[in-house]
Order: sequence, then C-alpha cells, then structure tokens
Amino acid sequence: MESILQVILILSVIKFACKATFYKSYSGVLLFAGLAGIFAFLIHPIVIKQNGDIYTVLLSESRRVTNLALLITLEAISGILISIGMLQNLFVPKKRIWIKFLKLTPGVLIAGAIFYIELKIFYLFPGLNFKLTALITSLVLIEIILILSVLIKYFLSQESIRYEFKFLINAILLILAIIINAGLANYNQSSYKLETSLIKLLVFLLVVIAFGSLGYFLNKIKNKKQFKFLKKWI
Repeated sequence: MESILQVILILSVIKFACKATFYKSYSGVLLFAGLAGIFAFLIHPIVIKQNGDIYTVLLSESRRVTNLALLITLEAISGILISIGMLQNLFVPKKRIWIKFLKLTPGVLIAGAIFYIELKIFYLFPGLNFKLTALITSLVLIEIILILSVLIKYFLSQESIRYEFKFLINAILLILAIIINAGLANYNQSSYKLETSLIKLLVFLLVVIAFGSLGYFLNKIKNKKQFKFLKKWI
C-alpha cells in the first residue's frame, strides 16, 4: 500500500507546482517554492524524532488508513470543485473573493509529501549534520518546485488547460483514495491484502499523461481539418 501512498504524494507535489502557475507572473512560483523550502527546513526537528517505518505503521492500522483516505478524498473533491469554479470564473469573469483566496491555499497533502521526502532523505544520509541535511533538502525541494512549475507553465501555456490538468490530478487522487478505502471495507477486512505494483501505477499515470499530451498537441495544431478523422476516433 505504500506504493500507492508514494504515487499520491508525487501527485500532490505536481499539483502544488501547478497551483503556483495560476499567478500571472513568476512571483507566485517563487512564493510557492520558497514556502515549501521554508516548511521543509522548519519541520526537521520533528522529522528527526520519527521512526523510519512511521508510514508502514500508519498504513498497518485500518482506522488511520481510513482517516488518511478520507483526508485525500476531501482534498481531491475540494480541488475538483475549485478547478470547476476557476474555469467558470475564467470564462464568465465575476468578482469572486473566494477564488482569489483559494489560489493561496496550497492544500494539506503537500505537507505530508514534504514530511515523507525529508524523512527518507534523513535515513538515506544518516552521517550528515541534521541542519545541513535539512538545508540541502529545502534547496533541492525549491529547485524541484521551480522546475515543475516552469515546465507546466511552458507546455500548458493556456490557463484553462492548467485548470483541466489540476482537475485531472484531483480526479486521480480521488480514485486512489477510493482504492485505499475500498480495501478496508467490512466485508474485506478478514483477508485484506492490497498488493499494488508501483510499476503498474506509474504505467497507468504515463498512459493518462500521454493521452493528455496528445489532446494538448492536437489543440495546438493550426490546420486541424487534416486531423478531423483522427480526432473523431480519439
């Protein structure tokens, strides 16, 4: 089940980077990346006190897994609704203060993702100074967020497409949360054993990204009449 959790955390980082691109300038990207780096450095005193198998223990208790699935579900559904609201506001401009406020909310899952990444790094490099390791982790995280945000903003130049991309990420998060929670249903607790291959999950994500990219490039092609037959089958 930890492989599913890892995919969820990866998606949360991508969603966090995507959300930074909704600012018109790159100041929002710098802000989001900086906040992620500062958060990673500030929590290192808490992270170093945790056991390396904390997530294994977490995923071994059905009650905690249920709470985790509920948290992921709530964030995914709220993210879907926010994406729909932002798309509506984009095509029908209205003065909605809550839209501007929601642009500033990074979500909860990104905090868990940063915690998980930093915990793994501490156990990979046990001999290094804790503050130095936390500082390096913060700088690397800032760089990752910056690179992801710039790539998303470059390849998905239209704001509406980025909203749709964020919608897709939240939809996948919702599906993964349902998979986790379904395995803990009462009828399945007696023999529950979730064996999910990380490779299969990654292949699934690559297929989704491939079809999304295909739609994006077809949309960018100027002479679309030549691809009318192909688009009909897609």
